[in-house]
Amino acid sequence: VNARSNNGGTGNHYALSLANNTSLTEDYNNYYAPGLGGTLASYGSVDKTTLATLQSANSKDAHSLNADPLFRDTTSTAATGLRVNNYTLAGTTIAGFATDFAGISRNGTAPSMGAFETNTLSIIIFIIRSETFSIN
Repeated sequence: VNARSNNGGTGNHYALSLANNTSLTEDYNNYYAPGLGGTLASYGSVDKTTLATLQSANSKDAHSLNADPLFRDTTSTAATGLRVNNYTLAGTTIAGFATDFAGISRNGTAPSMGAFETNTLSIIIFIIRSETFSIN
């Protein structure tokens, strides 16, 4: 997220800006442009304010999302601050990318979107049933 605000200005800030491009492979992206002036995309010099209008214009991005990545540390200048807390950002396996930016192994069947693998936390819940019995 490169969140920007125009602070009273009129310019736009885009998550994606491309001329009409038919040769680009485009999918499994998360486009997010919050704040004043935040516009999802400029495609062929036309603003696209929703993911549906972008997908219609480019006939791509079938698995892409428009969601807040919930970065763990929005004030960090270190790459590790860019790990996401939004566990719905599912990626896809890509040959030759078995590890993430930090060298952590990618999930082979359901990797996280982005440079860092997000290790989901498995929670096991034990239900303890307490009963009182009377013996007569």
